[in-house]
Amino acid sequence: MGSDNTQGMNSGASFEIDLSVYPLEAVLRASYWLADQAVVSLRDLPPGRLLVDVRAHSGVSAEAVCERLQTALIDFAIRVDVERQTQELRTLIWRTAFAEVAGTGRT
Repeated sequence: MGSDNTQGMNSGASFEIDLSVYPLEAVLRASYWLADQAVVSLRDLPPGRLLVDVRAHSGVSAEAVCERLQTALIDFAIRVDVERQTQELRTLIWRTAFAEVAGTGRT
């Protein structure tokens, strides 16, 4: 086997992301979510932008993966936002649950 990491890849496609719209955490999650379909590479573009390069695996269209990635970005950006907004509440729930368990002597 050679060291050619493009073996089994289709053509690529790329697009830019505005990090003021999509947090980096959402971009990384969405990219990982599609790892079974493509290799996604990210490169910083000033100011506050990313270049997303998509190299689809064999049998998968790079354009189709880009469309899925753009849809996934919205999904994961909302998830990140909800996580941030509910962090305090989730922490309170965990503390309450563990306090109840500790109070009953259960581990």
